[in-house]
Order: sequence, then C-alpha cells, then structure tokens
Amino acid sequence: MADYLNAAGFRFLFRDDRGQIDRRTWWYAVGVLAFLALLAVIALRFANPRGDITRVALTGGFVFACMFLAVCYYFVSAKRFTDRSRPEGLALLLPAAIFLAAALHWLQPSLRVFFPDWLGYIADLLVLAIALWNIVELGCLPARDGVKA
Repeated sequence: MADYLNAAGFRFLFRDDRGQIDRRTWWYAVGVLAFLALLAVIALRFANPRGDITRVALTGGFVFACMFLAVCYYFVSAKRFTDRSRPEGLALLLPAAIFLAAALHWLQPSLRVFFPDWLGYIADLLVLAIALWNIVELGCLPARDGVKA
C-alpha cells in the first residue's frame, strides 16, 4: 500500500483507467473513496441541517464531489475489471445506477404521476444488487489471468 501513498500512486489509482490492480489495492482505494464520500455527506449535513435544496452552492458542491468520487471509482474499478479479464466499461454500472436512483428520488415528489413511489425502491434494489456484485467480483474473486491477487 505504501506504493500508492505518493502523488504518482494516487494519480495511477484515481485518474487513469489503464493497468491492473489486485483485490487488496481495490479495497484500499474504495475505502479511501468511501471515507471521502462520508466526509462530504457529513459536511453537507453540518452546513445544511434542514436539507434545503435551494441552497444552490452547497447542493452544487455536494453534487460535484459525488461526480468526482464516481469518476475516481470508475478508474479504480476499471483497473480491477481488467485484472479479472472483464470489460472495463462494467465499472460504469454502479455510478450510473446510483445517479439514476438519486435522480428518481429527487424527481419523484414533484412528478408522482410519471414516477410512482415503487420505482425509486426498484432503483435502490438495482443499486444494491450492482454494489454487491461489485464487492464479490472486484473485492473477493482472484485475478483471472493467473496473477496472484
């Protein structure tokens, strides 16, 4: 892990989709991203305790942080999918499902006619299923090309 504690290591993990990483590195990188996401949620909750969506600067900053973390997740997971001999584009599924579910939950109260309540719950189940699949596929299974992970 010490290899990734410098600028070049972070750049490789979070800004480049080329290369391969093992399970341990994937867990390390996802842990860093989860910690940063938790910090973003805590900061938003502290700065905006009532959840007032009209506070555009706060909401926009949070959305930007989420998009940035999703891009970083893509780069980390694309490398791990490559290690598993799978298409790196599969790394887009989880961030896309999360943004879809978030959009449905955000739009649902004002567009109940088009988006019934159950549609948001189905989107949440889809996110959960994809997240569990990512955990098993990327965090538990060994490399496919014979490289010890």
